[in-house]
Amino acid sequence: MNEILTIIIPTYNRCSDVCKQTKYLDECITEYGLENKIKVVVTDNHSEDGTYVTLLQLQPQIKNQFEFRTQEKNIGGTYNSRSVLKTVETPYTMLLGDDDFLDKQYLNIVIDYIERDAEITAIFPNFHSNTSKNCRDGITEDRIYEPGTKNLGMMFKAHQMSGLVFKTEGVLDTLFAMHGENRYYQVYCMGFNMLRGKAVHITRCPMCVNDTNKKYWSYGNDSLWDDMFLNIRLLDISEKTRKEMERYYLLNYSWSVFPRFLKHPIVFMKSIASLENMTKGTKRLVIPYMIGSSFLIVYRKKIKKVGKVK
Repeated sequence: MNEILTIIIPTYNRCSDVCKQTKYLDECITEYGLENKIKVVVTDNHSEDGTYVTLLQLQPQIKNQFEFRTQEKNIGGTYNSRSVLKTVETPYTMLLGDDDFLDKQYLNIVIDYIERDAEITAIFPNFHSNTSKNCRDGITEDRIYEPGTKNLGMMFKAHQMSGLVFKTEGVLDTLFAMHGENRYYQVYCMGFNMLRGKAVHITRCPMCVNDTNKKYWSYGNDSLWDDMFLNIRLLDISEKTRKEMERYYLLNYSWSVFPRFLKHPIVFMKSIASLENMTKGTKRLVIPYMIGSSFLIVYRKKIKKVGKVK
């Protein structure tokens, strides 16, 4: 077998969801004739609901290259997925949640892109939630971004893990060499690859992301900002570009924590002051950028024609 893409699915206590996901992906791979191009690895984080045993029982029904693994103890969701990423041998990797479902065409489109153009190193999907048909990104023609820092802000879309595709070689070696382990490491994976190759944003076949299932992690007091800003710091970019990226993130994404600031301003500012990976200059700009971000998101919602799933 000469597979091109490995799909990693970390799971924990979602036996029904991950079994449904397994059957669905198996159907998609078969329908588009991708049998020899895709391998799927489901990694169970020592679930308590019989997930691993059930998956093994499901295996005889699966037609394609699926591997089921389990951890000897719960090692956390991030380490669970990275334990598989360390072993990936295919040129490309996709991360996928156990309860997030790709559009049927997505895998075929991804394989077509990476087979046609070896310079493509990162692919971003579009999505809607299971409670809304409004997509994060408007549905348009695919956009291709050239390598470099010009469009590096796209990396922040990787806060949503599912459906991300990136070139495997060198990513984790670099991350571990710089002691960059963090809960948003996929953001680094995408940024690293945007610097060395082309990125594609596929909006025409949005995936469905589950936002109602119980989450087995939290955003903490800092909304995982320290993890996010660590991923910026780890990239091979200038100090000037680093600051520009920090401020780009604040301007486009900090609106989501504005209510927290209003409710507990002192606690919030203490958490900002304690961040280790945000530059001092950016820390001084958090409040004005956060206010600007809040106004910007309202403005965008008024003028943007939101993509919808037909």
